[in-house]
Parts: sequence; structure tokens; C-alpha cells
Amino acid sequence: MNTFCSFVSGILLVTTGANYNAGFSTAVMTESFDVVASTTCQSLPDYPLEGLGATGAFVNNKVVICGGTGGTNCYTLGRNEKTWTLIGNMIAYRAAAAAVAFNNKLVIFGGYDPDNNRLLSTEEIDVDTGTATAGPDMPFINGFHCAVKLDAKTALIIGGVTDDRTSTYFYDANAKTFTSGPSLMQGRGEHACAILDTGTERYVVASGGWLNGWFDSTEILDLNQPTLTWMTGL
Repeated sequence: MNTFCSFVSGILLVTTGANYNAGFSTAVMTESFDVVASTTCQSLPDYPLEGLGATGAFVNNKVVICGGTGGTNCYTLGRNEKTWTLIGNMIAYRAAAAAVAFNNKLVIFGGYDPDNNRLLSTEEIDVDTGTATAGPDMPFINGFHCAVKLDAKTALIIGGVTDDRTSTYFYDANAKTFTSGPSLMQGRGEHACAILDTGTERYVVASGGWLNGWFDSTEILDLNQPTLTWMTGL
């Protein structure tokens, strides 16, 4: 069933990537899925550039997508809009980076440069002006990691292609500092992560990934406990 989805809680948006049905060619198609109703949403406009490894988030009711192998461009798509709008460019080329939204800014962590070197740097994109500002260096070079927003000023960066793929780090968006977080049970790169909020309890879920082969395991971080420790998921 195809329905129109506004950009609200419970909507998953997917754009670009590799089309495995067309010889691993890069794609521009955009689609969204209503997680609550379990329905595929009305088709959305194609992304302006082909590419792999872009990153983004919802910022002030707009989807913001930056980077990937398509270049340094940052585009937005607002509610009911039919075209993507170029708002600016990142300072650095980044593919397979991770991003989290704080207020009107998209904070981007690490990634790969055009020569396939992992990056230590971060940057912020002001969605209102399109201005990119250099952020603090991470404690580690990293790519193919993921990040989730824990609260109004804190993100958790999880795993990735770094010296220790079990490592996690908290990022304080106000102080612009990193501190070590709880280690994963299993090293993960090219994985997915998300916040699970039941209304009364909150968890971080990390699933799948690559470490000397693909795997399908999941682990969960219970944010309701005084001591944060990853545990086996489904």
C-alpha cells in the first residue's frame, strides 16, 4: 500500500546507495516507510546526485543529506516539497561518515576522503545558512560507523572501521568534547544503529555489520540503567 508520509516521528527515509538489482550501480531513488503503520509511503523526488555513503538526519522538520561519493554537497527536502534544495557544501569530502542533528545544525563525524583515508575531523552544517564550520577532531580516525542522539546535547558514536571496532564515544555538543563510552560486545563496521523509545524506557540498538565477514547479530544498550553495558539483543 502506497500512502503519503509527512516527515514526522515514525518515518524512515532512504535515499541513494547501491542498486543490487542493477549490478551494484549507484542509485538516486528516494523512498520512505511509515514504521508505525507498516506502509510504504508515496514516492519522493530522486536525490540530485548518485552516490554511496551519504549521511544525514532530520533537522527542523527537514531531511538534510550531505556527502557520500557524490561530492561535498548538502541538500534538504522539506515537508510536501517536490525537489531537493542545495544549501551548501561540507568543508571536507566525506563518504561513510555519521551525523546527528542538534538544534538547526547537522554535526558530521569522520568518514573517508577521496583517497580512501579515514578522517579524524568533524564539522557542523548550519541548515538555515548552509555554512560549514570545522568541529573538534575525534579521538580516532573512523568510517562506516553510526551515531545516535541521546539527548539535547549528547550523541553516541558506535563502532566503525577504527583500531578498536568495539569502541564507542559520547560527544557533548555544547562542550564539543568526546569521552569514552561502553565497549560493544562485538566489533562492528557498516552496521546500523537507532534509538528505541517505548515511551517509558529508552535503548540504543546496534545491528548487523562487518568484521571478517557479514553477521546479523544485535546488541542493546539499556539507557535506563545507572551503569551502561551492552547486552545481547534479538
